[in-house]
Amino acid sequence: MSGWSTNGARMTSPELGHAPSSFLKPRDECDLVMKGGLTSAIAYPPAVLELATRYRFRNIGGASAGAIAAALVAAAEYARANGGFERLRELNEYLADPGNVLRLFQPSGDTRPAFAALLALMEGPRPPIVEPRGTSSSDSEQRGPSAAGRLVTWLHRGCRVATAYGRHDLLVTGGLTLLIGCGGFLVARLAALGAGARESAALLWGVGSALGLGILGYVIVASVRLLALLFRGVPRHSFGICTGLTQGRPEAPALTEWLADEIDRVAGLEPGHRPLTIGDLADRGIRLQMVTTNLSLAQPHLLPFETRLIFSRREIGRLFPPRIVQHLWDKGEPAEFSSGTEPKDCCFLPPARDLPAVFCARLSLSFPVLISAVPLWTRGSKLSSHGGAPPQDRHGLQRNWFSDGGISSNFPLHFFDRWLPTRPGFGIDLTEMPDHAFRLRAGQRGTDAEPPTRGRVLSERYISAVDASDEPEPSQVEDVVLLRANQTMYPEWSEIDGLLDFLSAIWETSHSSHENMLMQLPGFRDRVVRVRFATGEGGLNLSMSHAAVASIRDKGERAGKKLAQEFSFDDHRWVRFRVLMAELERHLVQLASAYREARYDRLIACACARPYDRPEAWREEAERRMTELIDLVRAWEREGPGLEARGGDGVAFFAQEEPRPRPTLRIVPRV
Repeated sequence: MSGWSTNGARMTSPELGHAPSSFLKPRDECDLVMKGGLTSAIAYPPAVLELATRYRFRNIGGASAGAIAAALVAAAEYARANGGFERLRELNEYLADPGNVLRLFQPSGDTRPAFAALLALMEGPRPPIVEPRGTSSSDSEQRGPSAAGRLVTWLHRGCRVATAYGRHDLLVTGGLTLLIGCGGFLVARLAALGAGARESAALLWGVGSALGLGILGYVIVASVRLLALLFRGVPRHSFGICTGLTQGRPEAPALTEWLADEIDRVAGLEPGHRPLTIGDLADRGIRLQMVTTNLSLAQPHLLPFETRLIFSRREIGRLFPPRIVQHLWDKGEPAEFSSGTEPKDCCFLPPARDLPAVFCARLSLSFPVLISAVPLWTRGSKLSSHGGAPPQDRHGLQRNWFSDGGISSNFPLHFFDRWLPTRPGFGIDLTEMPDHAFRLRAGQRGTDAEPPTRGRVLSERYISAVDASDEPEPSQVEDVVLLRANQTMYPEWSEIDGLLDFLSAIWETSHSSHENMLMQLPGFRDRVVRVRFATGEGGLNLSMSHAAVASIRDKGERAGKKLAQEFSFDDHRWVRFRVLMAELERHLVQLASAYREARYDRLIACACARPYDRPEAWREEAERRMTELIDLVRAWEREGPGLEARGGDGVAFFAQEEPRPRPTLRIVPRV
């Protein structure tokens, strides 16, 4: 089939195994949540294309790069009947070229040196693929790089970073380095002559000193200049190196402009048409949900917003294409203030229905420092409108910085979840392990035609059993894993060797611990496919090789096939029923005990002047319903075999031989 490429040129897409008609009549429905991972998200289009032949997507969510994928999947589902997934397939082919991915990230003029340094850091030499010790590669341990090897690697990376930065800052860094070298030459030569050395020896000392001090000076000057740029230049661009808008290269759109056009193109909207909105999707039974992080309040927010926020047209115009800004302005409402005045460029964000899908995706993908944060405003205390307020707080407004959703919830698997699901709620989890943690499959050797990275699995020693008496199953080591409903999810063990590993583990734990624990629960682990990447695949690697991109897409395709072909909804529903009823019965026993002992019936009857009071008729009905509920629990206590109340935490009928580990029901804010 043929179609239009992402830059508007006519192109021909190769067949990827699906005829256009295969997307028209899916047999089932599903929900889908995708994890953040920046360039790792290249795995999502091939996975979704496999799922789309069987499932119609109803609820779609994600965080960070997963939010971008969610918006594109929602757009394809919106236009399923007129080629939405065919256009998503074209996009999948466009992303197969690593250069196309890199071109989406365009730094602002004065942040180009920092961006070059970041690319150099990511392009540092990868450790070699380590052959296993012994004669069998299937059961031997992998050996990571030695301390000397790690030191050489980081020294090499440091030189690459300094060189990359210096190329974009030659006038200052190069000039100061030259002065330092010349000064070293003169001082060393004069000192040598003063000590009675010959002219030739003094010259040699001068040249050696010039080279040594020049190299040292270059590193110091480049480091100081880079730090100054990060602490002074990056905040000027909303705390990001890349704003998301095109920087002097109109033939290659930057991330936000490209994404805005692609969402509309995949959705089948005409060029120049108003952007695809949350309401457009809802009208076709599609729910799109994402998460962003409000750093000013230190908490996550659901997207689309459930509260009203104010935006500045001037500030938003630096981060979004003009047509998106104009849409927000036209659909928003003027912001009125008690002072009787209003800033001319301030407006309330439109209602959730009128928010563009690209606006929500961009708020969720604001990777710290790399991609600019988005400023939105809320009302502060009336005191902030007094004369002592800082300039940005005029009219009682407070600026809130919204950054990457992955900071607070990188894999919001709880999105769309129900006690008893009526359709599958799939999750795609992207994880990364060090290169030396992988080994070749038994009897396999890498060739030029088949890169070793596509024939490797995780070494057994990196799969951990929480209980030391347990032993993880062999199936856990595959690079793409989908468990059966009764299989145990064993976490991945990370080796911590040095301060950088320690700090990296702190970061990973702080924003992924909840999701990692959730995926181990029965009723969750069997609907999440885990895709494991090695060093150089995905993550922050903006300039990946063709082999790395091919490996990522291959794993994504296999992940989609596993969900489409191996997942059993009947088994899943049965496990979810067992898990829910066991925990629900325990909580009902606790509720009945507390209701009687603390006399909540009296509290309901006499709650006339308490917070959140209700009228008398409501209180009477509440007493009747609670009486019926308590009677039901008492009947279960009398009739249920094996029911023993132990401190309010009884072992009930449904909890006999329940799936493990046991979950807990709790009340948390809706995020």
